[in-house]
Amino acid sequence: MSIVVNIDQKGRVVIPKSLREKASIKAPGKLLIVPKETGCIELVQVEEDLKRAKEIAAKKMKDWKEEEHKGEKLLLELVR
Repeated sequence: MSIVVNIDQKGRVVIPKSLREKASIKAPGKLLIVPKETGCIELVQVEEDLKRAKEIAAKKMKDWKEEEHKGEKLLLELVR
């Protein structure tokens, strides 16, 4: 299914509901825009990926203490 849409003066595009439903794109949401060849872009929904990454980061960073990691960075620089 292909549909021609307009780009307004600010560069905004509305993705028609029929295409969003066909691609299972949820709105509102986040899309990654990947430039392809001239005149072509790929849109990838990343909402779930971002949500999961945020959850993982929150768990891993829970006990993060910056002062503990500055020493590790210095040590790694000395080893190089």
